[in-house]
Amino acid sequence: MSFNLKSQWMLWLVMVAVVLGGVTVVELSSAKLVTLQLHLGKSVVLNVFRPIPHTLDLTSRFNRENWKDKRPELGDFQTKGGTRQETATLEFTNPGAPIKLLVQCEENKAVYEALPAGSYNANSKWRDFVPFVDDGNPNRVPWPPNGSSRLFLPAGYSTIQVSVLEVGPELVGEQATMIVEPPISFKSTAPGYGFLWWFMFWPLYAVLLAFYAAILCRMSVRFKAPTADSSG
Repeated sequence: MSFNLKSQWMLWLVMVAVVLGGVTVVELSSAKLVTLQLHLGKSVVLNVFRPIPHTLDLTSRFNRENWKDKRPELGDFQTKGGTRQETATLEFTNPGAPIKLLVQCEENKAVYEALPAGSYNANSKWRDFVPFVDDGNPNRVPWPPNGSSRLFLPAGYSTIQVSVLEVGPELVGEQATMIVEPPISFKSTAPGYGFLWWFMFWPLYAVLLAFYAAILCRMSVRFKAPTADSSG
């Protein structure tokens, strides 16, 4: 095998290792889901991986039967009063039944409160969580939320405990799906994670690497093929 062909194979192996490494990190950093019963004192524990230190983003998912099942106790992301540019807050006409969670990671902890439902489909509604600020008005939240008040996750694996501090009577006992949002998605990427965003397109890279490998295999076969004896 010629030096050039060996170099091409080495390059291919390096690219495969880079893609596999990036995809593994993205997969380990993907969303984590756990069911939490909304009852005072109930808690769940889950493990989260972050390759780079990052704050925790939390969402909850609630079931509903169909489009006609409005579930007003989950709230509605409709605001009243001034715009957020003028007041640095959002005040909701229907904030929904309150939910407050204590989230702990080792010695770090933060209290999160649920926003009213902002996204939905025929079978589910979602409520995002933001750091709780006690301003005396349960219908109002600072906007944008204070990122520095979110729970900070170090690099590597972390064990997180999520406990129910408060839940409105309309939701007591309900099983909600808590979702630890990933730092990387097609729509948004956390600071420092931009280089990992590209690995979300790994199927394309796999096709290109397979095509590259096929070309190298064909070149290797030609290189090994015996030459015809041109002597009488």
